[in-house]
Amino acid sequence: MEDIFSTKERLEILETIIYRTDSIGVNTVANQLKLSKGLVSKYFDILAKAGVSRKVSGKCIISRSPMVKGIRILMNLRRIDPGMFKKYPFIKSAGLYGSSAKGENAGASDIDLWLHAGPASGEKLAPLSEELHRKIKNIKILLLTDSKIEKLKKEDIAFYNSLVYGSVIIYPDSNCTALL
Repeated sequence: MEDIFSTKERLEILETIIYRTDSIGVNTVANQLKLSKGLVSKYFDILAKAGVSRKVSGKCIISRSPMVKGIRILMNLRRIDPGMFKKYPFIKSAGLYGSSAKGENAGASDIDLWLHAGPASGEKLAPLSEELHRKIKNIKILLLTDSKIEKLKKEDIAFYNSLVYGSVIIYPDSNCTALL
């Protein structure tokens, strides 16, 4: 497992391929990331040995496994710096939900992020939204206020429960019970 995350270059390769549903070759990744073919090829071998991928006709295909789901969750978390929310005191908590929290997101999937916010105007929310969209192009933000949470509890209990029990809380900490 240590070999998978051991260098900056390996993380770049992993970020490039982990969300793919199709095959990809060494040359394509090496050219795209401006890395040596040898480095990419060796890393593909490490991923195959770990069960993260398999080689078919000389190309890498990401496996469907609990290991891959776990890696995708870690990579999703890596994309959002929880410290950024400290700049916005009206944000009470934040979390990943949906396919992002389950490690089931693929290349075209959105990164689903909910934000539990106190009273805030659009003027206060705009800079946070812009910052998140700059860092993650395909982010989908669900803004939750106390009144929206209460409404969900009454009108869409299934979705509310999926948020409460299926989210990965990233701010303020993993013991957050703000949606309960």
